[in-house]
Amino acid sequence: MKIIDLSHTINTAMSFYPGAHIPVVKRIHHVADDGFNELELHLSTHSGTHLDCPFHMDQHGLKLDELPLSMFTGPAFVIDCSTCDRRIERGHLLPHQHEIERCQFVLLHTGWSAKWGHPDYLKDYPVLTQDAAEWLCRFNLNGIGMDTISPDEVGSSDFPIHKLILGHKHIIIENMNNLDKLIGINHFRLYALPLPLNNADGSPIRAIAILE
Repeated sequence: MKIIDLSHTINTAMSFYPGAHIPVVKRIHHVADDGFNELELHLSTHSGTHLDCPFHMDQHGLKLDELPLSMFTGPAFVIDCSTCDRRIERGHLLPHQHEIERCQFVLLHTGWSAKWGHPDYLKDYPVLTQDAAEWLCRFNLNGIGMDTISPDEVGSSDFPIHKLILGHKHIIIENMNNLDKLIGINHFRLYALPLPLNNADGSPIRAIAILE
């Protein structure tokens, strides 16, 4: 069995969505002074590698604790979209229909994770077109993941791709890492377990791929 970490490290240098609260990670206790070490975290539910659930964009949508645990794990497939420039079109996805039909998570590798922690990560990243997102939502998926900060353009005010995917009761996983290590691998299981938060719209996750 091989395990591949698909998450970014949580620290004060990590990227975060423009306008969001700045993540804070600070030490509040030290072994030398207090006999133990302890960190204090100030994070939003959409910090770092995280998932969105339907309540994120719909006041009447399913909240995190209303989704079964089975929603956060399942067979997954990575599509290499690193040559798609700014738009991931349906045509980029169509050749992989057979694999998509057999999985519960479609993960989009754009190569953008290499920019993590730098200002360039937050601009001009590839996004799904409306047509491509509508096509993916026809499949019986648990979720769609990507190595960018959003499936919508940064600065979007209406978030059409978010609303489309979440409206189909899929989850969205953002800011994934190391997807390039899974290109061409047809059989692996994704685990994207959130924190057990009550009434939440999303959660930071530790996403991993397990290869048998």
